[in-house]
Order: sequence, then structure tokens, then C-alpha cells
Amino acid sequence: MSKKAVLILVLSLATIAVLYLIIVPYVIPQAPQPITVVRADPDNDGLSNDEEIKYNTDPQDPDTDNDGLKDGEEVHKYGTSPVDYDTDTDGLSDGEEVLTYNTDPKNFDSDGDGLKDGEEAKTYKTDPLKADSDEDGLKDGKEISIGSNPISQDTDKDGIPDGKEVELGIDPTLSDTDRDKLSDSEELDLGTDPKEKDTDKDGLLDGDEVNKYKTNPVDIDTDNDGLKDGEEIMSYKTNPLKPDSDGDGLTDREEIHEYNTNPLSADTDGDKLSDYYEVRVYKTDPLDGDTDRDGLKDGEEIEVDADPLNPDTDGDGYKDGEDLFPTFDAHVKISIDYWKELEYADPFNGHGDPYFIITLYLWYDNEWHKAYEGKMTDGSDVSEAVDLCSYIIDIPDNIRYIYITIEAWDGDPIGGDDPYDINSNLKYTALGIKYDMLAASMKIIGDGGADGNDPDYIDAYVEVSLTTI
Repeated sequence: MSKKAVLILVLSLATIAVLYLIIVPYVIPQAPQPITVVRADPDNDGLSNDEEIKYNTDPQDPDTDNDGLKDGEEVHKYGTSPVDYDTDTDGLSDGEEVLTYNTDPKNFDSDGDGLKDGEEAKTYKTDPLKADSDEDGLKDGKEISIGSNPISQDTDKDGIPDGKEVELGIDPTLSDTDRDKLSDSEELDLGTDPKEKDTDKDGLLDGDEVNKYKTNPVDIDTDNDGLKDGEEIMSYKTNPLKPDSDGDGLTDREEIHEYNTNPLSADTDGDKLSDYYEVRVYKTDPLDGDTDRDGLKDGEEIEVDADPLNPDTDGDGYKDGEDLFPTFDAHVKISIDYWKELEYADPFNGHGDPYFIITLYLWYDNEWHKAYEGKMTDGSDVSEAVDLCSYIIDIPDNIRYIYITIEAWDGDPIGGDDPYDINSNLKYTALGIKYDMLAASMKIIGDGGADGNDPDYIDAYVEVSLTTI
């Protein structure tokens, strides 16, 4: 620099100093003031043009990504991207998250329930700030994954919260998880297993046991008869509530598995004895109506005191079935209960010596067969007597009908025996009696005087009884 130039510079500076002292003679020196740098922000979004360039935003648009937040708020306040409508890609705009739902625009699952905030707000209507919107014990995401309703505590309306159902291992979307005709809550109340349709393994659905059959769904054999409830209902048709369905004294199991009798019939073989009495009392065969094959049913033998295990109870050679009297050897007793001469039989002493000829016929093969003839007598010189005499004859036990003729005679050692007339019929003098051995007893009256006086016979009156013994 030339001397001239230096001189001009010095003079200039001196002039300026003088002018300053003249113009501002009284200004008190102040402390230095901070310098404010004003930056251009034409869209008033809180970002300077330089920042807009930095974040690649539009300096002429305060909300570059149209998410409802100014670019400056996104950058400086919320930390979101001003050029991404949905910073966390959760289905909600950053503005919706901040201004409407109060969710975290930088966390796609604000409540950590496994669902994006947008899904919760717009699809499932759950609370994106509450992991378990319905407070049923399951997170909303879990409910969606298993098909339950995240805004209903009890999706299947079975009375059990969804969370409890999952805890128990049952389906919160089915009111009857095991499809046994009982709701899950009913099963919990009853003590049955809501995951097992047949809790007691008896072959019946729990619901059928409770509502249809009234059996115990947690007891395999409700009536304790030794048969499963399912066997009784499905196979044997017995009553699962009664251990002895037919009331014969044997349990259903005994009848089926021990004796092979019918548990629905008290008398399986129809012999008039219950199965119990056959098995326990008489030791007969409950499957054979005639255990000893004697022609009489076991019950009939018991009724007449015969032995159902012995074909010939009384040992008379006749099977009980053909024996009219299987417990004893039958006889007929012929008794002259009353005797009276109606006229003198003996001209010397006035009274006769009566005796009686008994002839027996048996009915078989459709005709009468003579079987016996004998004499019945008792003393002499008898004009009238009570219980004069009796006579007993053995009758084959297979014969029911007999025919007896009774002839009355006066024993006369001098002139020969003379017949009495003891029949009221003029054609006959003897009595003829047809008798049923099963009738037990029978009385007959013979009146020889009723047909008039016959000089060839001695009239007499007699009362006769026949008795089976």
C-alpha cells in the first residue's frame, strides 16, 4: 500500500470517530445483545427450509405425509417420520394414533397383545391400549388366534370366561366342548370332565346319563349291580338304577354272567319258581322248568311238597308228573258211618250179622277195569250202629277215577247168607259209587226201603263215606 493510501485511510477513520462523538455524545454504553438468527419457514410447520431439505419434506406443505401431524411435530415432538403416513405400519396414521387413539405411533402394537393398533381399532374394535379388552384373561391377539371374541368375556355363552376355558383346556368357542349334550359349565358343576364325552367310561354320553337315563355320569355302575350303565341300557335293556331289574332276588350281573338267566324275567323258565328260589333255595335249574324231568314243573312240585330234584318223590314207582299224589302212596278209605236194618234179618233172634263185599274198578284206557274184591265185616247181631266198620284199599297213584260197588249181606250159618237191599232204586240192591281220588272225600246214602218192600231182600239204610288218604 502506498503512503498516500495509508494516509487516506487514517484520515477516514479519524473523521468517523469525530462524527460519532458529535452525534452520540450522551449514549451510555450497553451490554452486548444476543444475535437472533431468523431462518425461513414458509409453510409454518416447525421445520426450516434447511430442515425440510434434510428430512426430504415439502417446505410448502406443513404436513408432507398428510397424516394429521405437522412435519415439525413429527420430527421434534413425536419422533415419527414426516414423510410416512403410518410410521409404525400398524394401520393407523400417525395423526390417528396421537390425536384419536392415544397409541404410540412408533409401536405398531401399543398394548403388546399381539394385534396391530390398526387391527384393534378398525377391524376387531378392541382397545389398542388394553391387552385384554374384555378382561376375560386372554390377550386380544390370543383370542383372535383361537377364534374367540376379544370383546366378549364368554364367547360361547357357557358361563365360563374364555380365559378360564383355555386354562382348563376346553374350547371357549363351543359351549359343549366334548359334544356330550352338557354345557361346559354344567360339567364343571357336576364334576364331569368337559373334555371327555363319557367321563366314567360306561358307554353313555354324560348328557344322556344326566338328562335321559338319570344315571350318575361319574359312576360307571350307578346301581352297583356289577354291570356298566351303558351295558344295561344298550345291551341288556336292564334298569341301570335298579340292581335287580326283574325283582327276583338276583342282581342283573348274577343273572347274566353267573346263571345265564333272563334279568328281565323273574322266572326265566316259567316254572312258577323265581330264579332266586331256584338258585338259592331249591337248587333247581332256573333254565329248565322241570329239573328232574318227572313231568311236573319245579314250581308245581313245590306247591304239592314234592321234591323237584327227585322224579319219584314218594318212591312208589310213578314219576311225580303222572303221580296224582306224588308225596304219598294214595289209598281210599271206605267207611260205614251209619247202619240200620229196616226189617228183621233173622227170624230167630231178630237181627242180622251184616258184612259187605267191596268190588273196585279202575278207569284207564277209556274203560273200567276190575282191580279188587274184598270183604268188610264187623261183628254180628247188629240192628243199628254208628261207625260200623271201614276198609282201606291201595290205589295206584296214576289213577284218578275209581268205581266201587258195595253189597250188604247178612251172614247166616244155618240157611245161607241173605242179601240186603241198600239201594233206593228198585232195579238194584247194591250201591255203585264213582269217586274222584282228587275229591278228598265223599258221602253216600243208601236207603233200601225207599223202593218198597221186596220179600227177596232185607231192607236196610246205610251212610257210606269215601276218603282219599
